[in-house]
Amino acid sequence: MDNKRKGNQTAMRLRSLGSQHVFVKDTAFQTWYTLLNYLYTGKISFLPLSSPGGNHNSSTSSLDGLRCSAKSMYRLTCKVGLRSLRDLAFSYIRSNLTEHNILKEISCSLVLKHPQLLEMELDVLYSHIASPSVVANFTALAQCVAHKELPHGADIMVGIHTRLVKEHLSFWLKPGAPTSPESLKADSSTSNVSKAEPKDKTGPHQVNQWGTQLGSLSSGSGVGEPTPSVPPQASADIAVPTAILTNELGAGGKRKVAIVNLPNGRYATG
Repeated sequence: MDNKRKGNQTAMRLRSLGSQHVFVKDTAFQTWYTLLNYLYTGKISFLPLSSPGGNHNSSTSSLDGLRCSAKSMYRLTCKVGLRSLRDLAFSYIRSNLTEHNILKEISCSLVLKHPQLLEMELDVLYSHIASPSVVANFTALAQCVAHKELPHGADIMVGIHTRLVKEHLSFWLKPGAPTSPESLKADSSTSNVSKAEPKDKTGPHQVNQWGTQLGSLSSGSGVGEPTPSVPPQASADIAVPTAILTNELGAGGKRKVAIVNLPNGRYATG
């Protein structure tokens, strides 16, 4: 019964290739041999990535002595149209990418002809964009792109920029987030002004910040009654008092009050 089930599975894998003629070149014998073994046994094993710093995870179905490059198998299965094995090679490559080898892997010529592989490696690179290893070696990658040493260098830079913009847009579109960066500055300025402006105080023997004792003024001066408000003219960035209340002795021994509006220079006496 088990042999019959295995035979059916083998037949399904072979039928998945369909009836087609595909011209394939530049593929190593080991890769072909591993492919044929997978078609008949359903087992596959890949070699570790050549770039240093990978996880070196072994594939789920390992065979002693019968292994090939996952990148070479990915390229071959894309040509012959074997999706199941292509997905296994894709998953193996992704599981072996780390902050230590992602810059090396994304510089490989394989990703130039396989956009799906490039997008996956861009996601991995962006997830490690602030890691010490990537920060230390990103300059070398940028120089290769600038010197046109990478045919897909522009795609790498565009991919990083796209992910950066997408991340910042997702922040501004969150519920309750400021509508724009300018609104943060405006809110901050308004808050600073409100803290800097003095609060009006009424009642006897209260002293304002200019040293005037409101309760000591005579009733004829008008102090003690509601003081006419002066619209603030100060800018949002410079907090200045809008009025100064003075206690001066005028002619005839009568006291007078001066309200001076600093920004435009107007003042009134009473």
